[in-house]
Amino acid sequence: MRVRSPLQIVPIAIANLILFVALHPLFRGDVATLALIPVGAVGSAYGTLPGVGAGVAAILTHTLLVNLLGTPGWDAIVRENAVLGSAVVLVVGAFSGSVRDLDRALSQANSRLAAEGERLQLDLTSREEYMSVVAHELRNPLVGMRAASRMLAGRLSGEDRTMGEAIAAEAARGLQLIDGLTDAASISSGRLRSALVPLDLAELVRSTVHGIEDLGQRLTMPAADLKLPVLGDERRLRQVIDNLVSNAVKYSPPNAPIEVSIGRSADRASAIVTVRDHGPGIPPAERKRLFQRFARLTTAQGVPGSGLRLYIYKGIVEDHHGSRTADWPPGGGTAFSVTSPTAPAL
Repeated sequence: MRVRSPLQIVPIAIANLILFVALHPLFRGDVATLALIPVGAVGSAYGTLPGVGAGVAAILTHTLLVNLLGTPGWDAIVRENAVLGSAVVLVVGAFSGSVRDLDRALSQANSRLAAEGERLQLDLTSREEYMSVVAHELRNPLVGMRAASRMLAGRLSGEDRTMGEAIAAEAARGLQLIDGLTDAASISSGRLRSALVPLDLAELVRSTVHGIEDLGQRLTMPAADLKLPVLGDERRLRQVIDNLVSNAVKYSPPNAPIEVSIGRSADRASAIVTVRDHGPGIPPAERKRLFQRFARLTTAQGVPGSGLRLYIYKGIVEDHHGSRTADWPPGGGTAFSVTSPTAPAL
């Protein structure tokens, strides 16, 4: 515990006196440095003020003993060394005490940070659990609403049919938002886990893109006989491709081409999927925010969305031990690339 009374320095001064008297005949003038031991000890054990107090006590003790024990012929040397030694003792006392105080302050700060980290982690866990419950409770009625709207729209005509289709579309968008929030929470907490199995990435890309062609965009696809075996989670990789292609469709002008290419890296150790659009691209000043959660760039004005697609895409790719890049070709637009380690042939 910290010394709070000057009287607690007395044992240090007594120890210094004993050492000085006992070892003076051997070390003569250098005996002043013997006080470094008790002064350093008290400073390190109790703090800055007790260390300085011990140094002052050592100075007074030296002054007294040098006058009492000085021997003709080397009295001046003893006095000089005693003064220098006392100054060193005082500095050591202050320094060692400061180090002790700093160490104690750092320990207390670390303890506070650890406690705050635990509190924040508990708070984050509670929020995630609450969001999971809310997402589950919202998802069920939306699924029912979408199914009912589609069924009713199929039995109606004219404006009623259009209204039913609009309700179904809104329900689908609500489901996408809930699923996106759930995935984003899993990624940010490190709980996203993909079940990796052997699959043909090229075929998966072709089948995924085929389901998006009804959006009226002109998509170019690689040759049908190309195969790219990888280890991946089929559902998650479909989600990545769907996110990239849907994002390209969303930000491209009507009927603008969207190019989907598949290939291998130069060392043939990775499969590469690239989706390029011919939209407005990303302003250089905003590119560093591209993969951040809830990021909405200036190019997204008037385009609905939650800002989660690219964040989720990044998290899934990293969970597959792959990488992702974004490039801005000279002809305009944006090209997103995904790499995934290849696997033995299927």
